[in-house]
Parts: sequence; C-alpha cells; structure tokens
Amino acid sequence: MKKNDIVCLQETKTDDLDVIEINGFEIKMKNRAKYGRLNSGGIILAYKKELSEFITLHDTESKFAIWFEISTKLLVGAVYMYIPPENSKYSSRDSLSMVELEMSY
Repeated sequence: MKKNDIVCLQETKTDDLDVIEINGFEIKMKNRAKYGRLNSGGIILAYKKELSEFITLHDTESKFAIWFEISTKLLVGAVYMYIPPENSKYSSRDSLSMVELEMSY
C-alpha cells in the first residue's frame, strides 16, 4: 500500500462504526447499510496526506461510487460495480443509472 499514492478498495465490509487508520494516508469510506448479521459491500478511498490539497471529494447520494477530483482537472470514480441480482435484498434497479447520472455532473 505504501508504494501507492492513491488506493481504492471494494467489498470492504466496513460500517459506520469502523475506524480505518493507515499511517500517512487520508481515508474516506462509503459503507452500505447493514441488512443482516454481516456487513457487505463498501468502498474505501485512501490517498497520501501530502496529496490532500490536490484532492477534492464530491459528496453524492450513491453508495456505489466515491467521486473525487485531482487538481480540478481529472475526475475519478471508485465505482462499486457489483450489481446485486434482482431478487437479492441488496438489489437496486437504479444503481447503474445513479452512477451514470453522477458521472455527468
């Protein structure tokens, strides 16, 4: 991890009570609401603290993506691309549409 400046992780299985600390990194998390006994899904964005002045996070509704800009020139999305089956309790008909809509901002 320390060899990278920016790291995006999926399927983190974190929730809002988790605190992730990695020396020298800023950590941003999007957690999925807990539906059962176990956590599922989730995205983590980690970037070196010296990049903080160059990274701007975009606050969005979607639990499927973390959007951020690098130096106001490059929009990046850490997108959670597992789309749950239609009959799953995690299913969301709007998940792909929401990601597409957020990309157009």
